[in-house]
Amino acid sequence: MSVPPCTPCTETKPQYAQTFVVNTTGLPAELLTNWGAARVVQGDGAFARVLLLNEDSFLVLTLARAAKIDPAARAISAGIARLPGAPKVTWVRPLTRRVQLLFGWGDVAAGTSSTELALPSTELRPSCAWRQHPTAPLPFFVVCPKRLPDEEKVAWIRQDLGDGADVAGFAQKWLELFGDASVPAMQRTACLKLFGAYSGSPWRKEADLPPAELTEFQRIWDPAAPERCSECGKAAAPPGRFSLRRLGRCFCSEACAGAGKRLACRCCGGPVDAVAPRCAACSWGLEPSSKGQGDFIERNELALNKLLCIVRAVERADDSREQAWKKRRRA
Repeated sequence: MSVPPCTPCTETKPQYAQTFVVNTTGLPAELLTNWGAARVVQGDGAFARVLLLNEDSFLVLTLARAAKIDPAARAISAGIARLPGAPKVTWVRPLTRRVQLLFGWGDVAAGTSSTELALPSTELRPSCAWRQHPTAPLPFFVVCPKRLPDEEKVAWIRQDLGDGADVAGFAQKWLELFGDASVPAMQRTACLKLFGAYSGSPWRKEADLPPAELTEFQRIWDPAAPERCSECGKAAAPPGRFSLRRLGRCFCSEACAGAGKRLACRCCGGPVDAVAPRCAACSWGLEPSSKGQGDFIERNELALNKLLCIVRAVERADDSREQAWKKRRRA
């Protein structure tokens, strides 16, 4: 399959473009192909027909000269609507880098054509047929704006990653595609805002992220970013002698590691006090002393209570308790 010639659009006015993409999904293919060929005969520079693997179809048209985007798009739509059957196109837009990559035509910003890239076989690529003006051929001009609307950014990332990317994978792709055009100090905030539009997530700032996701997110920018405490979200000690982990989760202190845990009776599951463990339902434990009985007896009671905590009680997670990092987020 031959590769259509693409080049960056040199038009300095952002409201102008020369190559337009028409979404013709569901319209008669032969009719539109004849219309595009007639436009080339009448003086336009080139046209192409593209069929994606999901059966979406497009017509790409390079005009004889650059034109304002909105009037040119309306004129193209009106010209197609005058064909037999009055077909209505879905949309008409300038050819952008995202659409060029979608069609498998390379990337003009990288200075490569699809013939220079390690592309999959033709069975896995969109099918394409194109034609240029016989005496005044023109390439397909790709618009490369410095700033893209958020909708276009989301569409580009969804085109590359699909719909199920996590926040770290999304951030990696965002940094690859749009990091150079964003102020470094605002990159993380801008990325999370776009991730919300992509996934419907309520996260808008780093403090909104759960500790595990926050660690992975920050390591996209700084591979040496510390691991976050699973309870409070603060930076925890790096792996080593002073690191604290419970069941594979990282904590910054013993207080955080024990937060959200309660003692319960091994038999009935009822709550048990950690200082004076006792279960009235199962009839074990000591009645709490109303007054001191001497150091020797108190030490015996403490020892017995510790033993009861081990043999008659079990530590369980309190599912109704809210983690500290969520409270800090709302503060």
